[in-house]
Amino acid sequence: MRPRFSHRTVLELMHRPPTRSLHPVHEHHERIEAYHTAVARLAHEAVTVPRVSTAIEQVGGPLPELQAVLERIAEQLTSATREFELLLEMLTAEVRRENVHAIAMLSRAHDDCCGELAHAGDALRTGTSVHVRVRLARLFAALGRAEQAHYYLRTARVPAA
Repeated sequence: MRPRFSHRTVLELMHRPPTRSLHPVHEHHERIEAYHTAVARLAHEAVTVPRVSTAIEQVGGPLPELQAVLERIAEQLTSATREFELLLEMLTAEVRRENVHAIAMLSRAHDDCCGELAHAGDALRTGTSVHVRVRLARLFAALGRAEQAHYYLRTARVPAA
């Protein structure tokens, strides 16, 4: 579930020419924010909504509602990653160079989110709903870091070291 980017190194990212898109840069930022919000809402609801599920888990295997939540989160994370890639293609080399730390932080946070989602899927198959919710809570924290990095990228601020 690791996102694949077209650039392999930071130098490729900085020297890649910008491409044309149908949408201005601020719309890409708004869409990324909307996807992050949707994932955060889904993860928060899955973690905080109390469920009486221990007897069901022992008899029926993985919970279908948690599986559905994980699938919706995967769709939203994939969309956010695609939108981030489109945003990177729109930025000029100078803007990418100035924001390389924020770009790297956002990319790493998306990777962390995807990793936690994969671990949640593994926990759904082999563990209990508690294990899944712990992984979703970690995904929620990684998503907070992604949104912070997105803020730095959107406002062209330099992240603290």
